[in-house]
Amino acid sequence: MKKKISICLALVLALACVACGDDKEQTATTAPDTATEAPAEVTEEPVEEPEETAEAEEPETEPEEETTEEAASYDVDELAALFKSFTGIRGTAGGSLKMCVVADSCLAYAQEKELYLASEADKEGLKSAVQEAFGRLKKKQQKEFQKNINEDAMPMITDSFQDPTAYAGEFEDSGLGEAWNAKLDDPHIQDDWAVLWEALFDVL
Repeated sequence: MKKKISICLALVLALACVACGDDKEQTATTAPDTATEAPAEVTEEPVEEPEETAEAEEPETEPEEETTEEAASYDVDELAALFKSFTGIRGTAGGSLKMCVVADSCLAYAQEKELYLASEADKEGLKSAVQEAFGRLKKKQQKEFQKNINEDAMPMITDSFQDPTAYAGEFEDSGLGEAWNAKLDDPHIQDDWAVLWEALFDVL
């Protein structure tokens, strides 16, 4: 009897265990999947970049053109003719009066060209023209020119600057008294002559 009861209890326990196992499997299989919810999409609003403030455009300034002064041009033929007028004077009748004429011509040239206004470039151009004009003279003419301007014309001019009456008689006799005095009265005449004399210096 006890044996039967034991068997019955064992069967009941076995059935109970089986039933519990089925329930656990069923709850495992039938339980809804608790899927992790996808995080809500975060919509990033586009960040508006600050508008670049348009820089005030500076007006374009054109580069200043360098103004280069053109050197004055001097007529070589004119200078050569002036130099030749110093030749053939010595030992001739009226030589002193002719010297007054060439001295007046020198001052007239310097005054007409307004050499007192000459720039450095102008002075260099004048020197070049003087040298070229001097080169056109024959050797004998060159020596006469050098002698007559150094010994006669130049002292006549510079002495007259110091004393306008120094050669007044000679210039009156040559018919140039009034013209000569007018040149001496020019406030720039000494500066004119100084520029010409500087240019002549290299050939004397």
